[in-house]
Amino acid sequence: MNNVSDWGSRFYQASRSNSIQDRPSATWPELSFDDAYRIQATHMERRKQDGETVAALKLGLTQLVDQEKWGVSAPTYGTLTDRMLLQEGAALSVSGGHAPRVEAEIVCVLNRNVTMPLRSLEDTMAVVASVHAGIEIVDSRFSAGSSSAADSIADNQSAFSGMWSRRGHLLESTSLAEETCDFFVSGKLVASGSGAKILGNPLTALKDAINEALAHDLEILSGLAVFTGNLLGSAINVSPGDHVVARFSSLGEVSIEVVG
Repeated sequence: MNNVSDWGSRFYQASRSNSIQDRPSATWPELSFDDAYRIQATHMERRKQDGETVAALKLGLTQLVDQEKWGVSAPTYGTLTDRMLLQEGAALSVSGGHAPRVEAEIVCVLNRNVTMPLRSLEDTMAVVASVHAGIEIVDSRFSAGSSSAADSIADNQSAFSGMWSRRGHLLESTSLAEETCDFFVSGKLVASGSGAKILGNPLTALKDAINEALAHDLEILSGLAVFTGNLLGSAINVSPGDHVVARFSSLGEVSIEVVG
């Protein structure tokens, strides 16, 4: 049955039992982004009933080529709760997921509630309290194969976990478009990237994603953190024993140990 509530419950149970879930589009070929966001919201409502609180958003489709592929003009988003996040210095346990992968991200923390669409980058800058070096952990709940963008939204955009540096920087002290990152796994440089990969400027992705979230009735509250997109282009595979370091040009660095 193509029922939002049913699918939301399935994804909630999959996140709790670490089980593989079917792709909604396999039996719901007309699945829309609106349907998928309602599935995601139903999943998150179950988490809230467990006492979790929304703490962060993570963005997808933050490169123009991906937006053109799916015929969209804004990033997609997933939701992270307080219990999904890791504190700086904590370890990532890969046994908690299927095959968690890591990404380097610029994280923006908001300084106010946002209730109206942001009209410009100046509006967007005004709602950012601080920017941080971040690592996001993604883990799809689907078996190997091709997923639609709507499937990914329903799967909470593969949200698994994430963390960011305790030390934040004022937005005025750095150019997010020019920020670069070198990504190391166990001392080996495995990838590099820059903020320019994120729609030319991560602030553009932040603005468009906040507006998209507001359009789907998501509350955007003061203190919310936003992982603005993977600077590396693709997520990096990791294994127990790996030491992961994301070293940014002006935001400092953040690291994580990978355990079983």
